[in-house]
Amino acid sequence: MIGDTEREEPEWRLTFQDAESFRNLVEAAASVMPKVVFNVAKEGDDRFLLVDGSDMALTCWLRARLAVDHFAFPKGEAGRDAFSFCVECKHVLIAIDTPSLGSCCIVLEGFEGKAKVRIHVTDPDQGVSFSEKADLDTYVDGERPQHRLQPLAYKMMLEVDVVRLRDLVRKARRAHAEFIRFAITLRDDGPQALSRVIMSYHGDISAWVCFVNRTQTSDDGSIIVRAVSDSMEEGGGEQPPLPSSNFFVGSYALDKIEAFLKVVKCRVITSHVQQEQPMLFQVPLGPDNESYVHFLIAPKIDNNDL
Repeated sequence: MIGDTEREEPEWRLTFQDAESFRNLVEAAASVMPKVVFNVAKEGDDRFLLVDGSDMALTCWLRARLAVDHFAFPKGEAGRDAFSFCVECKHVLIAIDTPSLGSCCIVLEGFEGKAKVRIHVTDPDQGVSFSEKADLDTYVDGERPQHRLQPLAYKMMLEVDVVRLRDLVRKARRAHAEFIRFAITLRDDGPQALSRVIMSYHGDISAWVCFVNRTQTSDDGSIIVRAVSDSMEEGGGEQPPLPSSNFFVGSYALDKIEAFLKVVKCRVITSHVQQEQPMLFQVPLGPDNESYVHFLIAPKIDNNDL
């Protein structure tokens, strides 16, 4: 029945002032799994909405967290520091699909006795004169195993131009390719430490894009290479020779990269690469470092890569 929980107090209430960050988190989860288990955990005085799960084939994983702006236990369960609920991603996306609203706010309420989550979408500019609500069914947590990765060590950071990668993925799809291949070569024995990054695909045709840039070193000692269109020197000129051997090579499923790129809003994304390990993409959610999406894609096992 519509609104059958309207007069009941929920067990818990979460408020997100930035609807876009919440939507990006759900869209990222939907690119990996049809149902998502949201964990709500307390860290110090703050609470976060957490996601840590994989697809059924264990080819990609999602780790994400989003700061909760306001939190309440209307029934007075203040000592409860953590809980979880499971919903279908597509149901959440339908409920928050409000393009006519500008800067909207999203409130989630849990009615555990009825196995329901209610989503409120409100527009602060319209005050109490408008609100949109939807009731979603919840599912038993652990309906399928939640495979979590152990912490991984990476020695190279790759910054990628999102527009160039989207163009490559779009063409790869038209060429019926299945994988995007990343190859990185380094040269550090000359006056400048340089890198060459080649992103390519092979389908009906074979094609690639190439970036040559100076390398940097991060505070933790990782090598930073860039697949972006930086200018090497003012006025251009010929690029110096680079070694033919590959420092890193990995091929990753086109459909997984394509799905994740749909939720990326920034121009440059940061990834971490290491031979025979998942490629880790990092995308911030909001202006601070507290909220983020980490997307990991398993590599294709190919003995010809090295």
